Amino acid sequence: MARPRSEEKQQALLRAATEIFAEQGLAAPTAAIAKKAGVAEGTLFRYFENKDVLLSAVCDYLLDEMERVLAQSLAGSPPGKRQIQLAWDAYIDWAQANQAAHSAANQLIASGKMSDEQMEKSMRLGNLTIPDVPLVKGLDLAQTIEFHGTICTVTANAIIDMVVRRPHLADIYKRAGYQAMLRAVELPEGL
Repeated sequence: MARPRSEEKQQALLRAATEIFAEQGLAAPTAAIAKKAGVAEGTLFRYFENKDVLLSAVCDYLLDEMERVLAQSLAGSPPGKRQIQLAWDAYIDWAQANQAAHSAANQLIASGKMSDEQMEKSMRLGNLTIPDVPLVKGLDLAQTIEFHGTICTVTANAIIDMVVRRPHLADIYKRAGYQAMLRAVELPEGL
């Protein structure tokens, strides 16, 4: 008789997978993930049917973490530029403190392995921070959101790299990066 699955062990596997994917890429062997989590490889497959299921679970795990971080940063804040800046700072701070998670998330985004639902959730998280995105001429709303999201992500990733290398300049980089991001997506001044 198989032992019941534990939430604690599942979370340990997700954390281990996040770290291994960050270090070795998404093609990393499941044996390395199991070893990092301190379990047998067969145990990993009791929790995640195959590697694609594991990748999807890691993606959900990271999206849930980002949603939690953004919700905490925006709690009680009125909409507008201040809210956007709070979310920006929270994301940069989270990525600096959770470099493996940030790296794994970027790899998942670039991999094309995210489901449509996961992509939609990712877009919704972006909409929490930048409501009422101005349309880009020639693009519909979904394409505009994707375009603006890409600009914000690329800008944030550059700032995160700089903050990781020079943490003593983090506040300056965050502020300047935020201003650059606003100019890049041409948000109206009234926001």
